Amino acid sequence: MAEPVILYITVPNREEGVALGRTLVDENLAACANVIDGLTSIFRWEGEVQEDTEALLVAKTERALVDPATDLIKMEHSYDCPCVVAIPIVGGCCRRKSQETVGSPARGVLCVDGGAA
Repeated sequence: MAEPVILYITVPNREEGVALGRTLVDENLAACANVIDGLTSIFRWEGEVQEDTEALLVAKTERALVDPATDLIKMEHSYDCPCVVAIPIVGGCCRRKSQETVGSPARGVLCVDGGAA
């Protein structure tokens, strides 16, 4: 059974998040991508505390695809060192009528609750 994972990815703006999310879905590395605009990020960079406005890209995928998805993100992202965090999904329900597929269409549907879609 596939192990569902959420990728948490910060991006500089909504447009880059949408483009990157679409690429992940187009390449079958994510079943779905959501872009949340208007984050205020506070972080240490080059020895100083920084504050900036960013967007958040959230992508549903599975554990086996985290490394290839991360490789694609690092290639396409405008940051030198993008934040990509994989978070295991331990429960919930995210079935969709649209038959979200990951990896390849033959792999089936990403179902958090473990049931067949």
